Amino acid sequence: MKTTWGDVLSSLDVQAIREAIIATGAATSSEELERLVVLADQLKKADYRTGVETMLERNRIVMHDRGAAPWMNIKKGKLDVRLSEEPRELPPRKEVRSLWANSYFLTSLKSVGYQIVKAG
Repeated sequence: MKTTWGDVLSSLDVQAIREAIIATGAATSSEELERLVVLADQLKKADYRTGVETMLERNRIVMHDRGAAPWMNIKKGKLDVRLSEEPRELPPRKEVRSLWANSYFLTSLKSVGYQIVKAG
């Protein structure tokens, strides 16, 4: 990740991410909010190893709450991802800012955000 994305992801605005999570109610607790903000900060600072560990823990918690197994783990020191998409290369750093594999949830999130702002 560091080879592809470099030493800093300056496009990540940790405070804006915090505000968006609060505004949309995307976090179910203050602990979850802090975990997501910490993850954003880890990625911004290119602390990718810790960021991946944070994502693994988040995935474990979410999947447990859904009564399912996590879809990513560490096995024999390597990241083991069980996802039904075709494998692909890590996107270049210049594309990270605007790249999303599936915009479905983003569109829904934007819609909710606009409704919140409009309701004022």
